[in-house]
Amino acid sequence: MKLNLETQIAPLNMLQEGIAALGLELDPALPEQLCLYLEELKLWNPKTNLTGLKTDREIAIKPFLDSLALLAFLPVPASLMDLGSGGGCPCLGVTLARPRLTRTVVEARHLTAALPHDRP
Repeated sequence: MKLNLETQIAPLNMLQEGIAALGLELDPALPEQLCLYLEELKLWNPKTNLTGLKTDREIAIKPFLDSLALLAFLPVPASLMDLGSGGGCPCLGVTLARPRLTRTVVEARHLTAALPHDRP
C-alpha cells in the first residue's frame, strides 16, 4: 500500500508534532510508517472491529502517540508483552520505533491476530 500524502498531511503532521512533544528522537520515517498503519487499521476495522476509534486524529493520538509514550520508560534493551493487542497497539507502534525490541503479542481472536499477515 502506498501512502497518499495529500490525504495524510493532517495525521502525518499530528504524528510528527506529537513525537516532538514527547521529546523522542526517532527515525524520521516513523510518522509515515504509522500513517500506513493507520490506513491498514481503517481498512480492517469495519470487518474485525479492531478499535472504536474512527477518525485519523483519534487513531494518531490514542493508540499511536500513547503507545510511543512508553518508549521513555523502556530501557534498552527491553522486552514488551502486549496482552489482547487488538489493533496492535502498543506493540506494533513501539516495534516500528524500536525494531530490536523483544516482544510477545497475545491475542485470543484469530482474525485479529491475522492482521499483520492477511488482508481483507
